[in-house]
Amino acid sequence: MCVSLSYNVMTQQCWLFEHNRRSLKENLAYEPNVDYYERLFYRGDAVVKEVVFECRDWIDEGEQMAYPQKGDRAPKSTLTYKFTTIPHGNQTQGLLLYFGNVQKTPGISMALGDLADNYSVSVIAQVCDMYGECAMSNIISLEIAPPNSTHIGDTLSGFTSGNASKLAILSNTGNSKAAAQLVQSISSIINIEHDESEDLFGNFTSNVTSSLPYLTTASPTTAEPTTASAFYVNETGNSTMGIAKGAKINLRSDIVDALSVATTSVTSMDNIQQMTSAMNAITKRTDEISGDAQRKASGAVMQMAGSLSAFSEDTNKEEVTAAAGNIVGSLGSVAKASETDMSDLQSQMSKSNEINFGLLDEEDLSPDEFEYYKERKLLKEKRRVRRSALGSQDVVENAIQAMESTAGALLGKQMEGEPPVDVKSDKLEMKIEKTMPSDLGEKNFSTSSGASLKLPSAEAILGKNATNETDSVDMQVTAFNDNPFGFGEDAAFINSPVTMLKIGSSNGPLLGNNKSHDKTDAGSNEGVGISIPSKFDPMRDMITVVRNINDTSLSISKFEVLSKNNAILVIVEPEDDRAKFEVYLRHGSKPSEEDYDFRFDLPHKFWDVDDKEDLYKIFISEEDIKETGLFFIGIKDLLNVSHSLESSSGRVRRRRSILNVNSTTYHLLIATPGCRRFDQEAKAWTGDGCKVDQRSTPEVTECLCTKLSPTSIFSAEFFVPPNTINFATVFAKINIADNPAVFLTVISFICVYLLMLVWARRADQTDAKKWSLKSCIDNRKDDRYLYQISIFTGHGRRSATHSKVSCVIFGEQGKSRVRRLAIREDQVPYTPSSVVHVLLREPKALGTLTHIHIWHDNKGKGENRSWYLDQIVVQEVRTGKRYFFICDQWLAVDHDDGKVDRIVPVATADNMSTFHRLFVSTTAQKFTEDHLWISLFYRPTKSNFTRCQRLSCCMALLFMTMIANAMFFESGNKVDKAGTRTLKVGPFTLSPLQLWTSFCSTLLVVPVTTIVMTLFKKAKTKQQEKIDKTEKAAVQRAVRKFNAKQNTHAKAETLPQPWDIAGCDAVYKINLDGTINAKPNIATKNEGQPPASQWPHYCVYIAWTLTWIAVLVSGFFAILYSFEWGRPKAERWLSNMMLSFWQSVLIVQPIKVILLAMFIATIVKKPDHQALDSVDHREMKEVERNFINLCKDNIESDVQEEENLSPPKPPSKRKLRRARRLREKEKAMSGILWEVVTYFFYIMVLLFLCHGNRDVKGLRITQQMKSTFVQPKFGFDSVTSVDYFWRFANEILLPSIYPTHWYNGDKKNWRNRHFLTDEQSYRVGPARLRQLRVQEHKCPLVGTATKNCRGHFDFNHEETRDFLPGWRSFSDRPSNYSDDDLIDDPTVIAWQYQSGFELRGVPFIGDLSVYPGGGYSAELGVNFESGKFVLSSLFNHSWIDHQTRAVFAEFTVYNPNINLFTSVQLLTEFPPVGAAVTYTSILTFRLYQYLGAYGTIMILAQVITLCFKEVISELCRLIPRKKTHDPYF
Repeated sequence: MCVSLSYNVMTQQCWLFEHNRRSLKENLAYEPNVDYYERLFYRGDAVVKEVVFECRDWIDEGEQMAYPQKGDRAPKSTLTYKFTTIPHGNQTQGLLLYFGNVQKTPGISMALGDLADNYSVSVIAQVCDMYGECAMSNIISLEIAPPNSTHIGDTLSGFTSGNASKLAILSNTGNSKAAAQLVQSISSIINIEHDESEDLFGNFTSNVTSSLPYLTTASPTTAEPTTASAFYVNETGNSTMGIAKGAKINLRSDIVDALSVATTSVTSMDNIQQMTSAMNAITKRTDEISGDAQRKASGAVMQMAGSLSAFSEDTNKEEVTAAAGNIVGSLGSVAKASETDMSDLQSQMSKSNEINFGLLDEEDLSPDEFEYYKERKLLKEKRRVRRSALGSQDVVENAIQAMESTAGALLGKQMEGEPPVDVKSDKLEMKIEKTMPSDLGEKNFSTSSGASLKLPSAEAILGKNATNETDSVDMQVTAFNDNPFGFGEDAAFINSPVTMLKIGSSNGPLLGNNKSHDKTDAGSNEGVGISIPSKFDPMRDMITVVRNINDTSLSISKFEVLSKNNAILVIVEPEDDRAKFEVYLRHGSKPSEEDYDFRFDLPHKFWDVDDKEDLYKIFISEEDIKETGLFFIGIKDLLNVSHSLESSSGRVRRRRSILNVNSTTYHLLIATPGCRRFDQEAKAWTGDGCKVDQRSTPEVTECLCTKLSPTSIFSAEFFVPPNTINFATVFAKINIADNPAVFLTVISFICVYLLMLVWARRADQTDAKKWSLKSCIDNRKDDRYLYQISIFTGHGRRSATHSKVSCVIFGEQGKSRVRRLAIREDQVPYTPSSVVHVLLREPKALGTLTHIHIWHDNKGKGENRSWYLDQIVVQEVRTGKRYFFICDQWLAVDHDDGKVDRIVPVATADNMSTFHRLFVSTTAQKFTEDHLWISLFYRPTKSNFTRCQRLSCCMALLFMTMIANAMFFESGNKVDKAGTRTLKVGPFTLSPLQLWTSFCSTLLVVPVTTIVMTLFKKAKTKQQEKIDKTEKAAVQRAVRKFNAKQNTHAKAETLPQPWDIAGCDAVYKINLDGTINAKPNIATKNEGQPPASQWPHYCVYIAWTLTWIAVLVSGFFAILYSFEWGRPKAERWLSNMMLSFWQSVLIVQPIKVILLAMFIATIVKKPDHQALDSVDHREMKEVERNFINLCKDNIESDVQEEENLSPPKPPSKRKLRRARRLREKEKAMSGILWEVVTYFFYIMVLLFLCHGNRDVKGLRITQQMKSTFVQPKFGFDSVTSVDYFWRFANEILLPSIYPTHWYNGDKKNWRNRHFLTDEQSYRVGPARLRQLRVQEHKCPLVGTATKNCRGHFDFNHEETRDFLPGWRSFSDRPSNYSDDDLIDDPTVIAWQYQSGFELRGVPFIGDLSVYPGGGYSAELGVNFESGKFVLSSLFNHSWIDHQTRAVFAEFTVYNPNINLFTSVQLLTEFPPVGAAVTYTSILTFRLYQYLGAYGTIMILAQVITLCFKEVISELCRLIPRKKTHDPYF
């Protein structure tokens, strides 16, 4: 192009510089139709044509200071020349064509010109002196068109392929300048897009000139300019062919190889810039770079980056930055090319595990087949990813090292405080900065990809002495637009830009060292904050929900959390700003308003959010998400606008997109963002040390990473799972026929309660007679001194007695006569745990009691002769003083010392307050009184708390437990987690959550039942209240009568007897006003104490009302709960409710009793006299009145007369010896009978258990299996060789196990393919072949010759090594084989040995040997096709060979009609010589033993067997020790 201001058309001369001392002219080939400023110097073809440039007579002024003499040689020039192109179109920088100190270039193959500007290329020369002062020449325009060739690919290949090619010669000879320039020219052609290529090579016609044009440029500088000339010759040619992609891949590979060689001959910074520009150009198309080319290119760029650091010291910052830009562009392209395609893997991994039966029917695949093919496809995809990653690892490592070298070169030119240097390409960006330590904290970095990093405080990185550091800090941030670290399936969901951070100083890296690493691991928030943009598309990722305005049910969606380090982000964008929502989330099943894991009310409060856009945002951190898998979200729209929106003044209107005012619309986004860091040691992405911040939005994922490494690499997952909308309505459907369990249970409980209420009422009437105070059978009418005796019998089952009990009471003033402790002859009062109250009359007071002699006549029957006496309490009625006589011994000939009489001294206060005494007595008493369930059947003494009331309290407790359990059962606050283990015993399932729920519900109802029990206990009975009123009125009348006669009785001696006024044992009391009253003499020291039952009788009505309300309300709501839940959940709840019931009976109530007993024994240290206090003065008065009435009639019993003549005495020693021998015989006979009955029952149970898993139909199943697999033609019995075995496997075994057609030829669907050909036996899991092999070893023969020997099978010579297919050794392993090929692939795993533990096998006894449970196992898959594939693979690779000794064909079937399993093992033994031997094992058994009523009986039988074998046998072993007084006892 002529840049002069004037042009002479006649002479065709261009004046380049009008104002110079010399007129410079240039000869041009003139074109009249082109303006002077657009005229071309050259027109030719790219690559194939060469151009020479020359700058003539440029002189350095400094060299002309001393002009040479005439004839002397001119001084040598020190000028350097650099020829470059000027960027056109989208180019960011020109191409360096040539550089050096020679003013004339060699022949240069020019790059293709700008297609949009008629292939125009502008060239300019830069001339610089030794001091770096430069001058620019004029600009020369050229037209460089595509080569004139019909096969452009072959033409270019001629320049690059082979050692004789031009590019190879230039590289091998160290001419890196020319090689790089040629590469740039070739890249300009092969980098053209496909559509541009068609337009370019399909329609272009070019005119070219001369084979070797010669161009000269000149420009004013400090040197003297000279003339320049150019030659232009016109030629014409056609190009009509493009370049195939495969040819481009080969071209790029050849060019990369050449550049890798040329890299070793780099000599200057300009050379580096030219080489990096060439590498950047050739790697521009990432899809056309082969794996080998990627590795070589990354290695070459890494070497260039190292050279950049070496030459950067003598180069200015701009040139280093330009070269770094080329390196970054090359690395970005190479890294992008090395990326592994994760789209298919992500698609496979994100598929839901939920079974879609519609899809299964459509594809005719069973769930097992669908899962099998899915796993196979996923495995294949994972293997592809891992294999692809093997090559990309080296590429990425080289790229990182090259980036660090480049950053080091740039940091060498960077000063503290300068703005960051940003070097970027379209795929990669690098920012470097140098700063002082004090400025390090809270620094932000942003990249063009949208990612940003915020550093922690300086102390978190440099430690506490950060402010004292003086060395500058180097920071490097590298951002990849995509993820080049896709080395495994962990990177499948990394779909955000990848950001690298490195902070260091002259002392080494600062991130990841002990000083900072310990700080970040301490759990603080001092970490790197990363904002990573996501690939969020509202049109793709958000769904729109339109619902009726009055529909308040839950809208259900489901999504899946695929990683444990992912959070949950939910955005609900309503179109009406007035909208309000309730959002429920639950793992594993649909939520309801009662059952959920998480619950949110939207919008949030303004003061709870940082931004208005967060009002409808829900964020659940990864710490709150305990497990992965399927989640359900339910949204309830609370907006209830039933009128037209136009009439709602003062309210915000809906958006214009809503046309129907009777509907509500919102947009829903469900995403699972996750923050990841790349572990460079494990070469895997991990979420450890990084967490998602709640500030995350759909557009940007906010991360905080506290676990850092020297080179920290971060990215994020933003996965929007597929949503499935299912509008479900949750309402109660009362359908007793479909869900009868809870309803019938409640009704049954009420019916049982009413029946037991009748029994309890009769038992209360019996108790009233049994536990009341009675007069002793031998009382006399003349005896006036009263004693109340309370006899406590032990709590053992055999503690009772039917013998006649007598005693003598000794006191300091005398002793009583022999007294019969009985009420009447035909009554047996001394039952287990009983307390008998007897009123004794004595003629005088005995004084302070000292001891008591008690015995029985040993005339009961059998074991009822014996008696275990706990204690006797004697109370003086007049004084109220009590005497305790603790016996705690047997009165029996066959226990203890064999005596039936005891002399028991009175107990002291210390005896009564010992821990053992208090704890045992209190525990026994409280168990039979305060344990609600036991006291109902085992009531020990008199109490106002009747059995009817106790039964009602039990009923209320049961029903309140039901409703409390229902409130907490599988609720949103306590949801059963997938990771929770459960224990299943028969039809019952037990889990820790159930235990916790039942425990909580039990504790909730205890206070309520305690209140009701207290009301019943403390309230007076109706009879007591009536007696109180009558007695009070009678005493008032007597006192008035006495006061009326007071004047006539001046002295007390003249007063009438007090018992004539106030009853027996009455005394006079002188009041403060001088009056005298007669009053019953009851324990004067306790006069002021109120009676035990002091609450009014109406408290009973309150208690009854509360009880019935609890029963009816709880039962009603329990039924409603069950109908709302549905049948499955209702039945699960019943199981949990029964668990709560037994917890109350066996755990809560006993613990309450034991804790109360321990409190009394350790803190109170005072015995509980509740049983003694239950007898009050009214009852004594009534008993005494009855006895006096009998005495008035002069009626005395025959017993009194007989005892007056011959009082009873203890049995003599001779009678005791005879009774002892008799009792020993009775016990021996009873023991024999008991053992006979027990063992007979035990044997019956054992027989039941032994035959419980057998069935008479099992024989038919066994015969059917034999007729199917063993007996037919080509069946198992016909196997005598390896070939016959494969014939059996292909023609009998496989078609019979995996049938595909019915008997009439119709194809079976997937629901029927699981059955064998008999259509009754259901295949359980896949069938498998298992092989046992022997080792091959050398065996000596005659002389020195040896050969391989293979003997019979034995455990010592079993082959257990792993092989490749075909029994090849791992030393022959192909280079493309990896460990991943050896996992879960049936065609490969069949050659790997597995132990019996891994295969869950047991040893098997065959005809020729005993075989272990392990071996080489090959599963036949899930259908006929997979089985055929496995058998073909095994046959083709000779799975059975001369080392095989046994092959098992194993499978299991289940017949659901008769609940029987059949295990089939078909053993083929291959001896070293001879024919094969077959052995068939078919075992039929019942595995599911706990189905129906039969299963319940089976559980009961097993429990009985366990108890008998473990507990009873152990007791029988220990009893002899006890009899021989073993010290253990």
